[in-house]
Amino acid sequence: MEYPVPAGSLPIDQYQVVMYTDGSAQPAVGTKQQYCAACAVVSGYMEGEVFCPRHTYTQTLGDCTAQLAELKALLLALEHADPAIFTLLVCDSYYCVQSFNEYLHYWRLNGFRDSKGNTIKHKLLWGKVADLKGTLPKFHVVHTLGHQRIGIHVAGNTLADEAAESAVAVATVATVTRSSSKPDTEILAAIKATADGTPFPKGFPSKYSYCMGGMLNAVVKIPGVGVREMPNKIERPRLLTAAH
Repeated sequence: MEYPVPAGSLPIDQYQVVMYTDGSAQPAVGTKQQYCAACAVVSGYMEGEVFCPRHTYTQTLGDCTAQLAELKALLLALEHADPAIFTLLVCDSYYCVQSFNEYLHYWRLNGFRDSKGNTIKHKLLWGKVADLKGTLPKFHVVHTLGHQRIGIHVAGNTLADEAAESAVAVATVATVTRSSSKPDTEILAAIKATADGTPFPKGFPSKYSYCMGGMLNAVVKIPGVGVREMPNKIERPRLLTAAH
């Protein structure tokens, strides 16, 4: 088969590599920055209609928007692509997919300016994307809707979402630890365990999920109950004693 082939024209099982990307940005707490962001790429292959993951790549991004995090995820995928094999990137960011497939060629011709002559957002990053795209003739990008329950791309897209959110959680823990003179190490350990599978500290059931809420308050997500704010370090021993 000769290439280049129009994006999405190959049957899914003829792509040797299938990638899913996601970018995530959560409000930052306890710092001057507005967001804590990260991006992720999950790479694998399709066995029939079943996605089989092989590799996961993540990158913490610091203070940036969700849109920029999605673009960083696209760039990360391009950096890990092999020009010799057909690769399909599936992305739920319409901004990234439409820009890559429809606008990027014209942006480059126009010096990365839009139809009104204004410099496009994230010009430098789109320049890098354009450079890499030119070296990857077998790299195709298609859009999928996010947060779906049924469909061939649900499993892979969900894995990418989870990887990006986990990377944000780990980055949030690091940010809070650096910014606080007396960080609550037990809660931070529970948040980290939720994100990366490390052991949970004593007194923190592993069946629950822990993350940062607003105003430096940690919250616990209890299945069937909902989200509850975690008591602070001083109150926890008393509440545990009363509970037992």
